Amino acid sequence: MEDLGFALDADYIENQKYFMDSNEIPEVVVWLESHDDCRLWLPLFEGFDKFKFVFKPASIFPAPDGKSSNGCSRLLALLDRGQINLGKYQIFCLDSDFRFTSKIADDFAGSVNADGNIYWTLVHSKESIYFNPVLVDKVISHQTGVSSKHLKQTSEEIFQNISEQVYEPFSKILYLEALLWGKTSSELSYFKSNFKAAMDILKSKPVSEAIEFSGCTHWNDFIEALAVLDVELNSYLAAQSLLDRFKSYQKSLSVSGVVPSNVYFFVRGHDWSEVVKELSCKRLEFHKKRRIGEIVSAASTNAPEKIREYVGSFGSFTEILSSRTPIYDGVPFFDSTLNQIKAQYA
Repeated sequence: MEDLGFALDADYIENQKYFMDSNEIPEVVVWLESHDDCRLWLPLFEGFDKFKFVFKPASIFPAPDGKSSNGCSRLLALLDRGQINLGKYQIFCLDSDFRFTSKIADDFAGSVNADGNIYWTLVHSKESIYFNPVLVDKVISHQTGVSSKHLKQTSEEIFQNISEQVYEPFSKILYLEALLWGKTSSELSYFKSNFKAAMDILKSKPVSEAIEFSGCTHWNDFIEALAVLDVELNSYLAAQSLLDRFKSYQKSLSVSGVVPSNVYFFVRGHDWSEVVKELSCKRLEFHKKRRIGEIVSAASTNAPEKIREYVGSFGSFTEILSSRTPIYDGVPFFDSTLNQIKAQYA
């Protein structure tokens, strides 16, 4: 359909039934930011048998401006210009980025397209869903041979500990994202850069079966960096006479369900996934070293060969997680999007 030569109109696609044989299944065009997004959305739609879903990345749209690019902004621009018109048979499935947490603010400087045919992740992005604690534990269980129920520490415990520590400074950054939507701000860039630097400290934690918190030098450095950032954010908000407005925003976040234990779902997806991958690999490395020690102790001959065989079969955490079907159940906020989709297509 992308080569029709005119705007992809919802009415045209809605009327496809008049051109179909009686036994044909109606087609739904699902526009995505990039081909990689298929990994999140395709398994979700596979459960609906009444429709045939065709997934298309933004880059294949032959717009008159001659541009070819991926991304949420690209698709929304095509929609605004009337080059794509949405309906039941033509939809967008997009990362929310900071839209959900921004529109909560009374003084949100932007707007969010409320078209019911746009399905948002609500959490920051696809990575926020891929790297949810349930799936991460399943991958660790798969690689270690230890049931996820019997892991010494759950990923949910780790994620929530981190989340509770970042809540104060990060909720202020979320507020500034809403306040400065679409604007270039050296101050916001500075705060975001320092927040990422604080998160990156966690990547230096040592190999261990469980991620240590109390008494860990890296954890203490992480908390200290966040505390310094929070002081700077407070000073900036106070200088702009925004502290009272921020406190009101923070209450609105809570009313919307964004609380200290789950705010990590709104950290920039790429940044969050990098921390999760590093911490998960540290936990896996502990199990790998322990298993190698067992092989050495048990093997009377050919220990090096057996170690190479074991290490070769261990697999990459990222590759295994990427090969798994995403787990949707239990991901907060995104479940409301799932319910919207089910109501339309089930």
